[in-house]
Amino acid sequence: MPLAGSQNLFAEAQQHGGIVEPLIGDRAIACFGTETSFGDEPERALTIALGIRSARARIAVGTGKVRADARGIAGSAVGSASALLDAAAPGDVLADRETYRRTRGLFEVDPASATPSGAETYRVRGARERGFLVGPREVLGRETRT
Repeated sequence: MPLAGSQNLFAEAQQHGGIVEPLIGDRAIACFGTETSFGDEPERALTIALGIRSARARIAVGTGKVRADARGIAGSAVGSASALLDAAAPGDVLADRETYRRTRGLFEVDPASATPSGAETYRVRGARERGFLVGPREVLGRETRT
């Protein structure tokens, strides 16, 4: 579960069980659930993202498979977060479709412009005061559009 984007990321992510790796420039990436997954990794990543958000920071959260080893952090979620980060405006917290799907109902979100690759993007405005997780609608193992 990567979260890419802010200088305050290191302390917050490590405090919540994430591993952090600096990238080029002022970018960094945090992953949650690489050693042990508790199933709440997308929620933790968005909570931290909202907590470290500033007027200048661009933050993106992608959910999916990652590999974290001595060579670094890689995987589909890293690519998703990177594409979102490139599309983010200062002050944005953007989430990909999978992050939205796994946290739907817990956060206030608005659809955002799709990335250049056409991926669905959501702007996260904040945590819902009395949010509850709304599971994905699935029929016979197939997910329907939300």
